[in-house]
Order: sequence, then C-alpha cells, then structure tokens
Amino acid sequence: MTVAVAHSRGLLDFDEKVATYWPEFAQQSKENITVRQPLSHQAGLPVIDPPLDIETVANLDAVAVAIARQKPAWQPGTKQGYHAVSLGWYEGELIRRVDPQHRSLGRFFQDEIAKPLGLEFHIGLPANVPDSRIATIQTFGLLEILFGMRKMPLPTAMAFLTRSRSPHAHLNSQNHATPMKPNEGVISFQWKDPVTTASAGT
Repeated sequence: MTVAVAHSRGLLDFDEKVATYWPEFAQQSKENITVRQPLSHQAGLPVIDPPLDIETVANLDAVAVAIARQKPAWQPGTKQGYHAVSLGWYEGELIRRVDPQHRSLGRFFQDEIAKPLGLEFHIGLPANVPDSRIATIQTFGLLEILFGMRKMPLPTAMAFLTRSRSPHAHLNSQNHATPMKPNEGVISFQWKDPVTTASAGT
C-alpha cells in the first residue's frame, strides 16, 4: 500500500529499474530488476545470505548495504518465489530513496495513510503503545510442525524440507523473530530513522 501511494504521487514507476532510484542495488547482476519484480516476488531475492544480527536489522543504513549485496537466487523475472521477509526491507529502502523526506516505510505509511484515515496501525510500533496492547502470535513447536506436514502431499512436504528457501529466509538470524519464536524481537529492540524512534513490533 505504501509503495502504491508513492507510485500514485509519481515518486516511482513500477516498470523503472530499482537501480535508477537506488544505484547500489545494481550489484550482483541486479541492474535490470524493475520495481515491479520484487513487488510480484519475481526478483529472485527471497533470501538474504549474510546473517543479520539484531543490531544490523535495527539500522536501516546497514540493512540497505546488506541487501544491496545479495545475489539473486534465480534470473529475475523467470520464476516466482515468496519474498516473505526480504520484501519489506527492499520496499523500505526504495521508499527512503524516492521520498523527498527520506522517511522510513513505517513513517511514510503513518504520515500518508494511517493518520489521514484515522487508523491505529503501525509498521514500527511507537514507544507510547504499552506492551499490554501488543498481541502475541500463537505458534507450534518443531515436532508439531513436522507432524502437521503429514497432511501435506508428500512431494510438497519433501520439497519444503529439501528445496524450499523458506527456512533460510525465516531463519537468517537467531537474534530476531523466527517462525519458531515469532514474538522474539518484537518489542525487545528499537530502530532509529531520521524522523522517529520506534520498536520493531507491528
């Protein structure tokens, strides 16, 4: 939604190359990836290979350097794969690059969408929201997940365990939230951007 608003205001074009707005992104043969390709999960960037610790994730400049160096897992535009975690980082840096105020994705969303519509919805939780109001995610243990996979068609389950990039995408770092521990890191650290200080919860 945030990227769509930026597009509607002429800040970016979906068919323009990402590197036009973010030159450092062109590393590792990514110079021809268009804005549309990561948005449609076709950029080949579902995984960030270098481990990202909590300090790196909390620093938007450091995240930008790390993700700009990532090599695509496939030729962009030829396949599709869910950029579950990485997409937000790429969108966030793109917004910072095209926004005249260089706001974070969360700040842009808050200023341009949430506040005008009277929505209490945050990407980056303000410090004035008490922890008691933050919902926690209910999850399953590893054995429960593996047991539940028995309900999947066998080829699907085997592909998930042996070929899927999803585990790597979600388990890049043991220092922040993972599918096994989704609430870790949600309210345990803060990031700083030029406009605001906010915790990582949503």
